[in-house]
Amino acid sequence: MTANERAFVQELPSVVKINCLAEPENPARYSYVYDLLARRTLTHPDNVAVECDGRVVYTYAGLDAASNQCARYLKDVLSVRPGDIVLLFLTQSPTAIVLLYAILKVGAAYLAVDIDMPAIPFHQTIDMTNCSLFLTVTSLEEKLRTMSRGRTTVSIDTMIEKWCHLDSTWQPDLFPIGNPKNTLAYLSFTSGSTGPPKKCMTSHSNLVHWIVEAAPAFGRTIETRQLMVYELYWDGSIEEIFLTHYVGGAVCIAMIPEIIFHIHEALVATKANSITLTPTQGMQLHPADYPFLKSVVFTGETLTQFVREKWLGDGRTLLNAFGPSESICAFTVETPVRSSASIDTPVGFSIGGQTRLYVLGSDMKFVPVGCVGEIFVSGPTVGLGYLGDPEATARSFLMDPFRREFRMYRTGDFGRVNHEGRLYLTGRRDSQVQLHAYRIELGVLIHHFDLQFEILPIAGEIEAALHAAESRWSIAVEVVTYNEEPRIASFLAPHFVSGPHSLKLQIADDVKAEILRLMSFIQPRLLKFCYPELWIPVDALPCTFTGKLNRKYLRGFFHGLSPSTQNELAMLSTAPKHDACSAAQVACRLGTGISEGLM
Repeated sequence: MTANERAFVQELPSVVKINCLAEPENPARYSYVYDLLARRTLTHPDNVAVECDGRVVYTYAGLDAASNQCARYLKDVLSVRPGDIVLLFLTQSPTAIVLLYAILKVGAAYLAVDIDMPAIPFHQTIDMTNCSLFLTVTSLEEKLRTMSRGRTTVSIDTMIEKWCHLDSTWQPDLFPIGNPKNTLAYLSFTSGSTGPPKKCMTSHSNLVHWIVEAAPAFGRTIETRQLMVYELYWDGSIEEIFLTHYVGGAVCIAMIPEIIFHIHEALVATKANSITLTPTQGMQLHPADYPFLKSVVFTGETLTQFVREKWLGDGRTLLNAFGPSESICAFTVETPVRSSASIDTPVGFSIGGQTRLYVLGSDMKFVPVGCVGEIFVSGPTVGLGYLGDPEATARSFLMDPFRREFRMYRTGDFGRVNHEGRLYLTGRRDSQVQLHAYRIELGVLIHHFDLQFEILPIAGEIEAALHAAESRWSIAVEVVTYNEEPRIASFLAPHFVSGPHSLKLQIADDVKAEILRLMSFIQPRLLKFCYPELWIPVDALPCTFTGKLNRKYLRGFFHGLSPSTQNELAMLSTAPKHDACSAAQVACRLGTGISEGLM
């Protein structure tokens, strides 16, 4: 590289610089997360901070006062102290938001937990955090007591009437909590997509820096009405609550059970104008149903061309964000996302401030523009590591050799930057597979069935091809093991499903006809070694509780089929176009109502 190119890749431009946005204010003005709430309480005390089912529940002044009262109750009655970790087993609600701020004001940290977590990791979490207090809702209290191993379990539904008469003024001398750089604010579970979920530790300083630095990039304002989609145990709730409150917007809650599965109903009920979705969720919704929705952030998965083009238009701003739990939420953002003939949607530029994006080779040196390397994030938003896992922390959280005052986190994702400094994702270290002597990425095939008619580069190509055929079936591509060899498999289904569901094979003549059409469609558009070798029709494509496609479950479903069933599916996938074997005959041989009961 030339000296100029080396200087460019070492300090890539931020979205603030590229889009000529207002510079973020200096995060050093604030020590703790609740200082950001206090700031907004002073400037806009009567603005709506939280509404529920269309009803104003808390103004900023009201939210600040209620969290002060709750903090006193936690400290004086429940004996919560600085450095404690409080486990939360809550559904989203206005009271839950009050509780988050109260825990932070006391100097404790919170870890929100899914009560349906399997027993072994559940008890490992309890033991690892050394937590003595569980906060929950009345409907879950009895179940939690049987699992708590003697820990104090309190329902927040009964707490409200006990704290509401307490002093609502803020007296910081009553709540000394220490250095914000090493005082935990919260812990969050990683997604578990690359192994057992780890518990990321985030300090007050980490979170304050992310909120302040990300605000210009996300474009939220005092007019924002953000729908709360994610439960507290997913880091999407951090962005929905704290980032929205920093800019003075309103968090909109819909008291709909399992809202993650009922986003349409929640949007219609709240008329929220801003939302954060996964592309899988975006694929299931119809943008025309929400004329009031002005801003959509896509994150968590690759934003395909199909979903991107579906949502563009009608004066709506799309953002494509990327970043792991280990650095709060997104540290790069493409805004606004624009229409393009390309199947690749960039994840943009770093959010700015002191946050830096690096693309490094295996020698930990910067790769040239256009070359693929591993993505690192550096700066004050990089968290403290993994609770109880020093080895994993040491592998992933490293000293930044280019700015020694900061640490950097290796994401495990690969990407490249173009001549502007715009980042494109190309896959993960753990999603590369060896097929027919070729190393390929699983991101590549789906996009091809997504309105793109050219041969694509290998990275991203397998999950790019199938939507271009404009199939009425939803399609997902995975690599499975068949006859002891890795094979590309294309799963087809009439729709998506969230929550518990036992997948079933769905064999019919129209499915076989569609498979033959898709096979014919991709042959001139993909290199031969990228062809799916197995086509597996199922009754639905499963989603996780965060709205992402549940790829592990798809693989597990196929691997759980009997060898004879797998062989029959291989015959269905490779049958010539004029094969006399009908789908009905295949279904008869496979049997009806096949269900492996994996979910």
